[in-house]
Amino acid sequence: MEWLAPVAALLGVIVGGVLNAGLTAEFERRRELAAATVAARLVREELKLIRDTVRTSLRDGRWGAILDPGLPYARGLWAVEHREGRRDESAWTAHASRLAGCVTSDDWEALAIPYERIDRTSLWFWTDDPNRALDDKARDFLRTLSESIDPAIRAVEPVAQGMRKTRLQRLLGSS
Repeated sequence: MEWLAPVAALLGVIVGGVLNAGLTAEFERRRELAAATVAARLVREELKLIRDTVRTSLRDGRWGAILDPGLPYARGLWAVEHREGRRDESAWTAHASRLAGCVTSDDWEALAIPYERIDRTSLWFWTDDPNRALDDKARDFLRTLSESIDPAIRAVEPVAQGMRKTRLQRLLGSS
């Protein structure tokens, strides 16, 4: 029976190590989800602002709202009188990496589409005149951009509510 004490001690170390590893992994998972929740809320609000800005320009029929105050994340489009100023960093640029592990690949695609279109806006329609009228090509492009935003908001909403969505969770119907 002399071996019982060392075996019990060894089992205690093993069980303690497994418990510690499990608790550490759970703590890290929750920390990542909390950071992703904040990121999702910021990106969601940015997407809403982009949607409203684009809709205002479409309603007005000119580039005004898109140039002044400007689309978040749009690197090139900005009214000339603000060129020397500093823009706030986009929530997408700052926080996309925190979202990547908490959304499915389909949701990631939905999130990326509006930002890819914003990138192309200044390449295809460069202007610095807020009073410049939107031509048909610009209107179509901006409508497509606007239509891509609601699916992106829906994609980020579960994470903004504190839920991690994985493909397995979607297949199982849980969150």
